[in-house]
Amino acid sequence: MTSELTDILGPFPNLRLSKADKLLFRQFLYMEPNLVSLVGDGNVEEEILVLYNQDQPVGTASIVIRKNLNKSVLPDHYARLDVIIVGKKYRNLGIGRLLIVCALIYILRNFGKQIYSLSCLAAHDTVKKKLKNLSFVEHHATEKNFWQGALNLEENKLEDLLELFQEDAKKCLQWTAYKLRNRDCAK
Repeated sequence: MTSELTDILGPFPNLRLSKADKLLFRQFLYMEPNLVSLVGDGNVEEEILVLYNQDQPVGTASIVIRKNLNKSVLPDHYARLDVIIVGKKYRNLGIGRLLIVCALIYILRNFGKQIYSLSCLAAHDTVKKKLKNLSFVEHHATEKNFWQGALNLEENKLEDLLELFQEDAKKCLQWTAYKLRNRDCAK
């Protein structure tokens, strides 16, 4: 994990973010048969993150990175926030929003100098609003029932975006930890 994510999650010992394997990712993907992921198609570099609450996986984010064969200079890759899935018992607790911003930090810190663009399809208005608040702009190529957003990294300073995403991650984490604590106390 990146040092930023380790620092952000540090005060919340019940929550842990780590890289996941394809088997765990497929278990989450099985819960959402209508989602299509690029993970495992063999043509992309991929990363899978999983968020744990008290050592139970509660949500996952997949990231794909592809090289643009038409670009001959760096940055020559683009990234896509592929699929965000939250376990049904953990929905409406802010976990999806937290996974989005943590995945963005992970992408920028690990691949920021290689990628020129970051994109995401959003099926939910909440995700669309979250991405717009994080400087994503609407991409004109439309997908049926999806909002498509993109973040041009050549027009934004990497460190400014990281700072924006880190502040947002801290807010999301406080909200999610609060909601999880209340949920656990209600049991």
